[in-house]
Amino acid sequence: MNMKTTQLFIYIFLAATLLLVACGKSSSRQVIDEAFELVYVQPDSAAWLLENKIIPASLTDSDKADYWYLLTLSHLQERRSTVNDSLIAYSVQYYKDHSRFDLLFYACRFAYWQANDKQLKESFLQDAVAEAERSGDTIHLARAYGMQADFFYKERRYEEVIDACRRLIAIAPDERADAWYVLGLNYGRMGCEDSSLYYMSEAADLAWQMKDPLAEHYLRNYVDALSHSYPRKALEKYHLLVERYPDKQYAATALGIWQTLGQKDSVDHYLSLMENGLMIDPNPWYITRNVLTKAQRAYWRTQNGAPFDVSELAQFVDSTSVAAMNLVKDEKERVRMQNKLLIDNQRLEVKRQQTLTVLFALLFIFTVLGSVTFFYIRNKREKLLATEEKLDALQQLLREVTAVRIGTDDSSALPDSHFFRKVLLQQLGIIRLVATAPTEQNKELLQQMANIANNETQTDALLIWEDLYPIIDAVYDNFHTRLLGFASGRLSEKELQLCCLLRADFSTKEISVVTQQSVRTIYQRKTNIRHALGMNEKDDIVSFIEYSGEVSSSSGLLSEAI
Repeated sequence: MNMKTTQLFIYIFLAATLLLVACGKSSSRQVIDEAFELVYVQPDSAAWLLENKIIPASLTDSDKADYWYLLTLSHLQERRSTVNDSLIAYSVQYYKDHSRFDLLFYACRFAYWQANDKQLKESFLQDAVAEAERSGDTIHLARAYGMQADFFYKERRYEEVIDACRRLIAIAPDERADAWYVLGLNYGRMGCEDSSLYYMSEAADLAWQMKDPLAEHYLRNYVDALSHSYPRKALEKYHLLVERYPDKQYAATALGIWQTLGQKDSVDHYLSLMENGLMIDPNPWYITRNVLTKAQRAYWRTQNGAPFDVSELAQFVDSTSVAAMNLVKDEKERVRMQNKLLIDNQRLEVKRQQTLTVLFALLFIFTVLGSVTFFYIRNKREKLLATEEKLDALQQLLREVTAVRIGTDDSSALPDSHFFRKVLLQQLGIIRLVATAPTEQNKELLQQMANIANNETQTDALLIWEDLYPIIDAVYDNFHTRLLGFASGRLSEKELQLCCLLRADFSTKEISVVTQQSVRTIYQRKTNIRHALGMNEKDDIVSFIEYSGEVSSSSGLLSEAI
């Protein structure tokens, strides 16, 4: 395994790690983007994605703001309780701090609708109005002023209601019907009955002309308001109501008129209708009507004169019904959140297990990579040490040859052993090993070898033993020839070459260098030679061959003489 392969493994590991880290973030963002597309058309699907596919604690600040914004909006769209959506305030603050004006106004609205605390609710309302006024968007301004009018009406801040409605009419004339209706209710609470009836009448007529879905609601409530003081006019408008909306039942409205007019038969008729219809309706919205009907029946039985005004009782039971419905919604939401927490805990446990698995996998990769790197470095170091040893041996050979040349130009003056070494070095292929590692030391070594070698001789050629054997015979008294005669058929070519190098006084390390074989191989071949020649393990190979060759030669001469 080379260094490039090691680097490749490291890059793959880093890329895999980054991918694992980024994967969660990417998938969460994709879920949020999908929820944005679904929240208005399929709010239940958007809520399911947010509640089951995302763990809020793992989100970035930006994604967290969008998450709580979408979750609150989906709950509002589904008419679910928003008791657990208080973190929409986080979205508001984040959008403020980061100038997310595309969502800030809506976040303020949702936070306003979600908040139960009056001060907090008004704070979000002010934020919504401020953002609408900053943007200058007429639609946003109309909605903001409408929210103000609604909030001030519930808080009985009558003058502020009037101011908000007037600003709403000024910025959005098409919203006049809604504004006039709120003004009518507001003046009624202030005790200004004529003003109240005027604005409620105008609201009902304008809504009918504009085909406003709330036109029926405005007209019915106008008739109810008329029945207390103007029962005859109320009866006239009641007929108009029935004419415009013939498919609807208005028993409670008719009951109020007949009670004021003192028509006993009509009152009993409509009370029976309400008791036999509304009383059995399970819809929680009818709680108010049910209680009101019972109160009206009790009033009618005890009536002694002027009609009894049950408006305060109606307001009470209305608030009771709303509270009851909110309790039901809150309980459902509590159960829903409990289930969500359970699911989140399970998902966290699964994610923890996945994280541990990834960590163990990464640890294994690190271990394997570390082991491979360790063995690679160790092998590299061992090869380097072996190369250094070979270079030392080669330098020794060079020193022996060059030492003799100092002080003489006559190559014939070289001792026989040095002459053989010079020829061998000329053929030596180890030069390529030196050339592949161009250190300063090796450069000097190459220069020394160039000085020794004949310029016409290629120093990177392989050893040519056909040329070396005659030199061995010439220098060492026909050693090669005698060796062939003595050991013919018993030694291989490589073993014969090894014997020649041993006769030239090459050490084991030097033989390893010039033959490019390991020291271990050289020792093994020495052992093989001893076995082939019938030698003892500690016998000197060259001495044994020299002695045996002389004996063999003497025997040959004696035979010829005989």
